[in-house]
Amino acid sequence: MDEKTEKKEFLVLMAMLCEVLPPRESLSKERGKIYWDFLKKYPIKLVAYAVKQSIRELDFFPSIHQLINFIGPYSDFEYIKQIEDKQPEDGKEKVRQLISNIGKTF
Repeated sequence: MDEKTEKKEFLVLMAMLCEVLPPRESLSKERGKIYWDFLKKYPIKLVAYAVKQSIRELDFFPSIHQLINFIGPYSDFEYIKQIEDKQPEDGKEKVRQLISNIGKTF
């Protein structure tokens, strides 16, 4: 999935949060960009998971820190993606399979 598509999905998730949880302050375009800048490194499936957990567990719009904490146990996913480029070709396929399996748990 390209970044433009992920960004659109991210905006839908932010709109969903705004509908369900009252923001502490209004969600401006600038605030949305800041959230995107901090969360874009995570796969959109993990961000969606964090959004759903926020709706289940929080009373107010989550901070970036709270969203990252919900992603927390799964943040190794990011590390795995970073090391993929450092692996020999046969190792890359194993890492791709691992990433695929992690993604299926959501």
